[in-house]
Amino acid sequence: MKKKLQTVPQALVFCVPFAYLLLCSEYFDADWLRLISLAFIMGFSIICGFSGKLAPMLAGGLTGGIISVIITVITRNTYDNSWFSPFNAVAYSIFLSVFIYFVQVALATGTKALINMIEKKYGENKKSRKITIALVLAAVIVCFSAGTCMGYIAGDFEKNGIDSAEFSETHYFDETENIKISNISAKLDDNGDIVSESERLNIGSSYYATVGEMPQTGTLVLYVHERLAYYSPFDIRRTDFSKGNKNDEGEYETMYFPHQYGTDKEGRKIELQFMGGNKISTDGIKTTEYLIADAQGNYLTAKDFENVFPINVTLEGHTVKYERESLF
Repeated sequence: MKKKLQTVPQALVFCVPFAYLLLCSEYFDADWLRLISLAFIMGFSIICGFSGKLAPMLAGGLTGGIISVIITVITRNTYDNSWFSPFNAVAYSIFLSVFIYFVQVALATGTKALINMIEKKYGENKKSRKITIALVLAAVIVCFSAGTCMGYIAGDFEKNGIDSAEFSETHYFDETENIKISNISAKLDDNGDIVSESERLNIGSSYYATVGEMPQTGTLVLYVHERLAYYSPFDIRRTDFSKGNKNDEGEYETMYFPHQYGTDKEGRKIELQFMGGNKISTDGIKTTEYLIADAQGNYLTAKDFENVFPINVTLEGHTVKYERESLF
């Protein structure tokens, strides 16, 4: 009974809702919280393996995961769930809880197995303790060096986006996407400025659209925004709205930007003419611009707001993948 009571305070250390803390650190971009959480997760697990007491970690880790999920359920309405696409905040919390639990078990059991192996070979003497300490210090140095390197890459990427290093760009023309953005509204406010919004479409990335106008002509411009769901220094995918031409060997060699289409509020056809696009911003948003015209090719202006908007558009695109070629 006494041993069981001693296990309780030891288990409390692992009851910290690490999954929820990591969720918050990712969502609010709090590097300090992420580093502290990861340090405690790894440190507590290794110490547990050294002591040979796995029961407190198993009980506390499971409890911490459950607490994380409960807190996320209570606070889920405070998050923009499109950020977690294709998951939501609760599903993301469950995923993190399971992942962290397996990491804790792996670190603790691995450390315990290593110590048992050393002691079995050398016995419980000074030599075995020195070997254990040397291995642990080597692991700490490797982890610290790797963490510092990854932290620098992540920090630089966070500031400079895709310009932080050299990336190769590969177009997968056979991986097609149909991006349908609905209820794109536009009107003038009391100051004569355009106010515009649309529904969001979440299919891996988050898509939404806004309307503006060209300063010189007043022609309406449709801005299609893609917020990349998987935006990291090493894994970047987005949708490109160009098409490819094949050569005689069946390989894509050139690209062009076809007209895209949609409908106005009366179901009449509208035409979108590609105008350009910016590069991926540092917060992971890629914007593509189109001039808006009616079926006869007449460009729309602000005087067409009441008769045309809201509009619905369907954009045809394909997948583009970026792969990092240089480390720094």
